[in-house]
Amino acid sequence: MDVCSSSERVFDAAGKFAPITDLRLLADRIRHTIIRYEFELRTETRRIESDGVHLQPRNVESPVDRNQLAVTCRYKLQEMIEAYGTALGSYLPAHARAMLVRQSRQLQEFNEELSRVSQAA
Repeated sequence: MDVCSSSERVFDAAGKFAPITDLRLLADRIRHTIIRYEFELRTETRRIESDGVHLQPRNVESPVDRNQLAVTCRYKLQEMIEAYGTALGSYLPAHARAMLVRQSRQLQEFNEELSRVSQAA
């Protein structure tokens, strides 16, 4: 969830300030998806915690450099993909695993689209 929070800030800034229209539009789509994923993750975490497992969230914020939005977006998306890979390598209830697999696939698709948009710039 932490990586979603910090990534959402980056994609929010890119959606507002990126110099390339396609990047702004894509960043906004990614941001809305991340917000939805964070909600889904929080809901699933509450469900898992009600089963006796407690997860400790960390809150990590970093500044957003408006001059490096495309690079920062790619970095954050990669960070999210890696975090999902790590989570999928651990024990998860079936429902949580299916949700993370679905979300991870969408993030991979966004990563490919972001690569195309960045190359076109």
